[in-house]
Amino acid sequence: MRYRDTGVDIDRGHEAVRRIRRLLEYYQPAFRENIGRFGGLLPLAVEGMTAPHLVASIDGVGTKTRVAALVGRWEVCGQDVIAHGINDVLVQGAYPVAALDYLGMGRIVPERVEAIVRGMLKECTRHGVVLIGGETAEMPDVYAEDDVDIVAVVIGLVDGGRALDGRTIQPGDRLLGLPSTGLHTNGYTLARKLFFERLGWTPDRWLETCQMTLADALLQPHRCYLPYLKPLLDRGLVRGLAHVTGGGLTENVPRSLPEGTVARIRLGTWPVPSIFELIQRLGDVPTDEMLRTFNMGIGMVVIVRPEDEPSVRQTVEDLGLPVYPIGEIGSGSGGVVYE
Repeated sequence: MRYRDTGVDIDRGHEAVRRIRRLLEYYQPAFRENIGRFGGLLPLAVEGMTAPHLVASIDGVGTKTRVAALVGRWEVCGQDVIAHGINDVLVQGAYPVAALDYLGMGRIVPERVEAIVRGMLKECTRHGVVLIGGETAEMPDVYAEDDVDIVAVVIGLVDGGRALDGRTIQPGDRLLGLPSTGLHTNGYTLARKLFFERLGWTPDRWLETCQMTLADALLQPHRCYLPYLKPLLDRGLVRGLAHVTGGGLTENVPRSLPEGTVARIRLGTWPVPSIFELIQRLGDVPTDEMLRTFNMGIGMVVIVRPEDEPSVRQTVEDLGLPVYPIGEIGSGSGGVVYE
């Protein structure tokens, strides 16, 4: 079973990005460096900052909403969309300051909207972010009656000298993996097709290997890495970051690397959550497809100098999060090499 068998074609998505890239290079060449980044940079003039930039990222929670709808648990989706956006601006070295949301649906259910926004506000408040605006659209001719589309923009701020652009990354630098909490917000079309359609399972089915129900396994919140990364960024210990979202480790880690380098990742150096092993076994999903569809248990990759690795690991572990040495940067022509 491959992702494209469920109707989601990653290669078709790449072609769309290629076309967008061509348009941006034509109409806004001064901002061509934003293409492929996790968040876009916009130069600003802010008193007390040498070269301030806004960093903005937009994303949604995808078809995780379909699982939430089955059990009426919407708050986690609001939480997820903010956590996802914060992680994306962090990859540029920016700290989040504000967010805006978009909720599109076929039919407005006030209680549902309230739960989603409550989740957003809880996550925003937890991380010092202000929800400064949003849009709720009821469009029965666009969405089916029970469809819900949840999208948010997260805006961050970084001084130019502290921005992470990958230029300082060198062969020999270490790759450290921070654990995810399940699927986060990616790969749900494949997971839903497998569990609910092919296998006919119900959300309350008990998963012995996961020690939780299927709904609980699929609705784990998207982890926000700000509390663990801010101390490292404040001390200048991070050379690069990769938020592992759609495309998995295979496609997200290279987005943070400079030319002439490759990420060498050693499989088996971190614990893969049981939900991924279940999906691979029951869906007969090839390993390469798993690695470019799901995060496989690593939600953020931190790239550090070899001499900083002990301090980075100690700092994060003291905050209660395990750190896994998963590989290093090598010389090469880009991409990821699995070993």
